[in-house]
Amino acid sequence: MKNKIIKALKKFDEISDWTLNINHKVKKELYLIFSQPESIREIDIKDYQVRIFINQAQEGQLFTGSASVSILPDTSSDQIENKISEAVFAAKLALNPRYSIAKNTRKKVDYEVCDSNLLHNLDHTLENVRKTLIKAVEGESDIKMASAEIMLMINNRNFITSKGLNESHCDSEILLELVLLSGAGESESETFTLREERLLDVLNIEDIVKRYADYTRNNVRAILPKTGQYSIILTEESLDEFFYYYAYQASAEALFNKSSRFEVGKPVVASPRGELLNLAYDPSLRGGSKSSNYDQYGLPLEKIQVIENGILKTVQADNRYGSYLNIPINGSATNIVVAPGGKSFQGLLEDNCYIFSRFSSFNPDPITGAFSGEVRNGLCYRNQQFVPVKGGSVTGVMDQAMQEVWFSSETIQRGNYFGPKYIKFSNIDVTG
Repeated sequence: MKNKIIKALKKFDEISDWTLNINHKVKKELYLIFSQPESIREIDIKDYQVRIFINQAQEGQLFTGSASVSILPDTSSDQIENKISEAVFAAKLALNPRYSIAKNTRKKVDYEVCDSNLLHNLDHTLENVRKTLIKAVEGESDIKMASAEIMLMINNRNFITSKGLNESHCDSEILLELVLLSGAGESESETFTLREERLLDVLNIEDIVKRYADYTRNNVRAILPKTGQYSIILTEESLDEFFYYYAYQASAEALFNKSSRFEVGKPVVASPRGELLNLAYDPSLRGGSKSSNYDQYGLPLEKIQVIENGILKTVQADNRYGSYLNIPINGSATNIVVAPGGKSFQGLLEDNCYIFSRFSSFNPDPITGAFSGEVRNGLCYRNQQFVPVKGGSVTGVMDQAMQEVWFSSETIQRGNYFGPKYIKFSNIDVTG
């Protein structure tokens, strides 16, 4: 099939470049209801993702259009050519300033993105994960598991480009969806979590069960936070997308769209009174969800120090937007790595501060930096005691919030984030 697709691509003279992503995924899925198996299924699927690039001149300028098409293993040669022909037509209608894919300029580097337990035996690993989960839940008082889904996947990838790249690697994915219950009747509390990681030890099922059991128990007796301006500490789920504001603002895409507030060599936060931000992209992070040798344009990926001591050092620019702006190209965004700070969690605590771990949604706007989230789980630290809170909301703007920020010395890894486990801000609006 791979050769049939490449042969078909070469028949179209209009195609200037192309990429071919081949994914062979083997999945095992187990569904549990109150700790009992409800169903189990296995999925074995192979798909071919083709992206073509067309260069076309208009009024003396050269433009590039692209389009993608998905091809299944049983697709005939004629059907493949028809799909590619449709993609060529679509690409000609979506022209942008000229750009191209990268040449193959580096040998493959091995990153740890495939869990050896899954690779060697999916069935055995799935059973071990089930036992680990049930044992962890049984060890928590006043906690029941309403339902759970466990998905283990091995994906053998092959990435080929018209510029000579032909790279193969294997990665894994572990998904845990869990619903825990505590209390009874009108005081019953339910907590839901969905977590995906590439490695079992990064996922850490025992730790997930312990933390979410605490959240579930706490919500039985949680109260509303008080309205006012307080110091707050963000942790866990609230960190997942927190730094996406900086990721976008420091990108060539934002620069091209004239929506970036940042300038190379200048502070990303005005008049900082706390710790300074250090943020990098690291494609080699062990188990990182965005760890990879190459980006979608075939460019070899390296670590990029984007923000250093609060100063924008480098604009992240992939082939497309780097070409638009005629600036150095350093690849697509990968794992976000933030440097830890000098204080432990205990050192960050102060009387009447709030610690928020879960929101209904917490996604700072990539352009304005405004954020707002309804509190699902939190704690109020008062008189050396932690009081559970939920409900109410937290609102603010990144540019102001980051003026007084402190990063914990403890670190955490979640998906494509590695950095401080706790981040403290001063004078944030909390509404109860």
